[in-house]
Amino acid sequence: MRALLQLEENPVAGHTLSGNLKGARSLEFSLKGSGVYRAVYTILEDDRVCVIFIIGPHENIYDKAERRYKALRRAGMNV
Repeated sequence: MRALLQLEENPVAGHTLSGNLKGARSLEFSLKGSGVYRAVYTILEDDRVCVIFIIGPHENIYDKAERRYKALRRAGMNV
């Protein structure tokens, strides 16, 4: 939880993504005994909000994130 809360103070803490996830960011963090995870999110500048749309282990996370990111766009969210 601490890793995600850092986005409140520093929303650009994660690295930028490209390709189908252009405009999104990825924050890497570890869970003791569970390995490395990613939180994929976008920043809504007008609302000053970070929308985390998927959290999971690094394996296949970006494939899943692409589908969710597309769904956010189709739903009319300005991401």
